Amino acid sequence: MLFTEREIGHGNRIIFAANSVQFATLPEKVTAAKFLTEIGAATLDQILTMFDMPTIGGKEGARRVQTLNMVNAKLADKYQTGADGDTPLDDPKKEKDPPPAEPDGAEARRLDVMGMKQGREYRAVQDFSLVPRTEEKDEYRVRGTAVVFDTPTVLFEYDGVKYSEVIDRNAFDECDMSDVIFNYNHGGKVVARLRNKTLTLTIDERGLHMEADLGGTQAGRELYEEIDGGYVDKMSFSFSVRESKYDSVTHTRTITKVKKLYDVSAVDIPAYKDTEISARSFFEVEHSKELAALEQAARRKRLIALTY
Repeated sequence: MLFTEREIGHGNRIIFAANSVQFATLPEKVTAAKFLTEIGAATLDQILTMFDMPTIGGKEGARRVQTLNMVNAKLADKYQTGADGDTPLDDPKKEKDPPPAEPDGAEARRLDVMGMKQGREYRAVQDFSLVPRTEEKDEYRVRGTAVVFDTPTVLFEYDGVKYSEVIDRNAFDECDMSDVIFNYNHGGKVVARLRNKTLTLTIDERGLHMEADLGGTQAGRELYEEIDGGYVDKMSFSFSVRESKYDSVTHTRTITKVKKLYDVSAVDIPAYKDTEISARSFFEVEHSKELAALEQAARRKRLIALTY
């Protein structure tokens, strides 16, 4: 007798246990091999040894395989984010993506010439016209529709993909329109403004409409004549966005909240590229995200092919 009855009563036991699965039954070995393989805890040679089979040896025999539900730590970054492995995702030493590049010299000068300002977005006025003059007096009034609500407009095309924008009918509900101005090329002299009531803005179910009286200044009257003569034939407006959402399937951005409306401008640059320039920054980011998603999906397929 190894233990007395008193020692046995205190829970003393002798337990015999094998330190290798070679003594396990075949079903137990299969279960163990499946589990160890799924979590990447055993090499190919270790699995073969469990079944008393010849080992492979070398790098191939030392290779670990596992299910993608439990990704190898060295491949986790590549699998999840496309980054190089061996560096934890939250490692402060990991090199971070560079900040967005500022416009190059040529584009910065172009923005300056156009009077465009960083942080603002620019869109073409949907339609505008001169208010017909009466015979009694000369009037210098222009009017147009700046925004048509809930109507997709193609703003940008990249690699054959068309990117559209929709402005929600409630986007201007909380917009700051306290002192919108009317000027020339988004930077010229102010020729009408909301504050002195020479510019009016109206919102209805269809969209946002504007009407401006340019007769109050010499510059305004001259601008009117230039519009009447066809020298200036475009208008656009500038604003900033508070909230928007993006549908990657339809490549459509929906602006749900406009933060501030700055100005409405008569512009003379042919086809005026303000819309394309200001829209490009947003859609290029989305285009990059979509490309990254496609690359990640392709990378995942390659990892699956290597694993099984």
